[in-house]
Amino acid sequence: MAQETTFALCEAANYTVRVYSSSGQTLMRAYDRQQNVVWMNQTPVSTETIPQGTVYTNTRGEQTVKLLVNSTTDNCTIQVGTRSPQTGQLLSYSPSPEATLAQVRQLYPEQVAKLEADCRPPETLIAQPYQNSGQPQRASFLCWSPTEANGSRSGQWLGTLPLTANDPTFAKPMTCSAGDSQCQANLSLIQARYPQQLQQAEFACAMKNGTLFFASAPQAIDMRCGYFATSLYDENGDGQGYLEQPTGVDISVGTVPLPG
Repeated sequence: MAQETTFALCEAANYTVRVYSSSGQTLMRAYDRQQNVVWMNQTPVSTETIPQGTVYTNTRGEQTVKLLVNSTTDNCTIQVGTRSPQTGQLLSYSPSPEATLAQVRQLYPEQVAKLEADCRPPETLIAQPYQNSGQPQRASFLCWSPTEANGSRSGQWLGTLPLTANDPTFAKPMTCSAGDSQCQANLSLIQARYPQQLQQAEFACAMKNGTLFFASAPQAIDMRCGYFATSLYDENGDGQGYLEQPTGVDISVGTVPLPG
């Protein structure tokens, strides 16, 4: 039996609705509390982020079921068909990858578009929320290949992004090692003439959990990011407990011209 992970569990007067993951799919289960029967199960859902929170809607079935998870309270709302919505209690909530991706896309559309361009179908881009001690919530982006016949799959870690518009600890200002006069000269030049390009490079490198450094280029300064490119292997396709294989690499995150 495939392992299930609950994303949202809402209990209202007449219904209990659960949104969960199984075998890489986000699904819905609906329970009629008056009739004491599960009348919807293993039904795929769509995810939409709206100002009030996250809406999960079944994509199959005779009746439309909408579950709204409020973003500011522990309340939730269930609406079945055209019946009046019922406010309920949110018993459990952990944002699904789809909800997390939609949330980050609203905050950082340009960066998410680049991640999606690096992970095209049949590969699947997954956004996993996490929170380290003393930091705001962030999302880690994984690109998974299609599942093999034996249930395994491979993938790549693509980077991280904040889950808030203001994350002061995400992109740290560039610094130079003590005594590195060439680095300091380049940094002073870029800070004075190209502050926006420097901020963009700092943010791009923070997405990779990397370290920013300068390299020489013809008539330019190449801002480069050193980080660990991580390959992933999931032996049963459940997204849990996968193996990681990091490799040190560096990439260019921007260039600025040298003064003539």
